[in-house]
Amino acid sequence: MVGGCFETLFSRTVARLRAWFPPEVTGTIVLMVGIEVIEVAVPRFFGIDATHSQPNPTALLVAAICFLSMIGFNVWGKGGFRLYSVLIGLVVGYIAAAVAGILTMDDIKLIMDAPLVTIPKFGHYGISFQTTLIIPFIIAALSSALKTMGDLSTCQKINDAEWKRPEMKSIGRGILACGIGNLFSGAIGSLGQSVSSSNIGLSIATGATSRRIAYATGAILVLLAFFPKLAGIFVIMPTPVMGACLIFQLVS
Repeated sequence: MVGGCFETLFSRTVARLRAWFPPEVTGTIVLMVGIEVIEVAVPRFFGIDATHSQPNPTALLVAAICFLSMIGFNVWGKGGFRLYSVLIGLVVGYIAAAVAGILTMDDIKLIMDAPLVTIPKFGHYGISFQTTLIIPFIIAALSSALKTMGDLSTCQKINDAEWKRPEMKSIGRGILACGIGNLFSGAIGSLGQSVSSSNIGLSIATGATSRRIAYATGAILVLLAFFPKLAGIFVIMPTPVMGACLIFQLVS
């Protein structure tokens, strides 16, 4: 909540700080985020996770099939096939994982045993406060805000062929939205929120940048919170499929 408050206040001054945050600064932050994702994506591509410490050739094959499916539909597909290249690749990856025995009946049982409809439980992680964490959380909030600046600048650029420089008022509103989201997340004891750099790369790859997609995605995420069976499909996502998705987003 403290981080959200700081981010919200920062958003009100960001329009006056253009000179302090040139593209070299915000671009470096976005690059660092991408590099950090590599550390998560590559091991999963090889099937390495909390329960598997060594690369698995079968998992690597599943990841390759999933990744190449996404690439193929994205590069050679047209219309809906290109737009839904990631979704199609996910389906292919799940099927490949099931055939290879990585996705088991025990995983499917988790979905079958989940209730159809439920009410989200607030405060799962609890609420606590330590003064020693104020400075680290403010630094984290500032880093998140700077990353948001870089991400939103990229969004502006890919949607404007004549783009020359960031429109700081729009970026300020974006940071404000993130700050309010973090404030609310903290109040209900949930996880922090941040803009996804990899998904911006995905929008570039698919050519889909309409804000109506964001509205639809938001509605789907809300529905997933109330329908555990649907959310379970993503919970049981095989490790190599997850790695293939992350690698695809990085490549995009």
